[in-house]
Amino acid sequence: MRSAVPSEEEQFHVYKRLFDEMAGKEVTIRLLDIGSDKLLAYHDDTVETNPALGLRALRFLFHHRDIFNQQLRAILRAAVNSEKPRIMLPMISSLDDFIKARRIVYGCRAELEQEGLPHHHKPLIGALIELPCVIEIMDELAAEADFLSIGTNDFIQYLLAADRTNEKMAEYYQPYHPAVLRSLSKIVNSARYRNTEISVCGELAHDLKYIPFLLGIGIRNFSVYPKFLPAVQKTIGKFKLSDAKIYANRLLKQNFLTGSKEVLQRLSRKHGLNETGGSSEYDQ
Repeated sequence: MRSAVPSEEEQFHVYKRLFDEMAGKEVTIRLLDIGSDKLLAYHDDTVETNPALGLRALRFLFHHRDIFNQQLRAILRAAVNSEKPRIMLPMISSLDDFIKARRIVYGCRAELEQEGLPHHHKPLIGALIELPCVIEIMDELAAEADFLSIGTNDFIQYLLAADRTNEKMAEYYQPYHPAVLRSLSKIVNSARYRNTEISVCGELAHDLKYIPFLLGIGIRNFSVYPKFLPAVQKTIGKFKLSDAKIYANRLLKQNFLTGSKEVLQRLSRKHGLNETGGSSEYDQ
């Protein structure tokens, strides 16, 4: 909606208001996550032939250090009195990505120190899991990150090579695909092994049909748009964790899409979980 990138000062005032109003509470800020269906009117680099596989999110920030540094400096300054500021790095594709980005955070912190500007010294730094390539390095990534979040929308579409915004691909964008379910379980297992907090966001986080499965594989934090909270909380309250684990294991044993779908449908009918809760522009 803007014609130019917001300055460090503009961002600082927005973030400061957020931290002030959430005093004493945990605040997570995801860094600029543009690309694909989220474009910047003021930057030509966001217009690409294949934006889903292009210069998006952290890749864009690495190429535009001025924008990257402005946002980090604004966050660190605004969080000076915050108890629990957290910075989430979007679209991590390797350990190298994460460590490089973390060093940039530390570099901005050192700059602010030299300039004598008040700032937070130890923000927690986490990773948004959206790319299937990190599945095989999850143990190491979970050991490095302070927290993790699974961005289910992009994760599923990249894993299945199916554009979730393309109606013609609807039959291929299936969250109940055995590869999706098993991958999610592997990611959560790595996080729990390293005692790293992990949450889930995106449409799957408020799709009531999948909540028992997510509980069963170990998810304890759901990031959802506020209007979905009542339905999500009510659904969580319907299940014992022991039952959710049994159900999740049953789903994980399925080899075919048809088998996973049948198990999902049976549970949905039994507990009235057919309503997804809708979607919103925040579910990226």
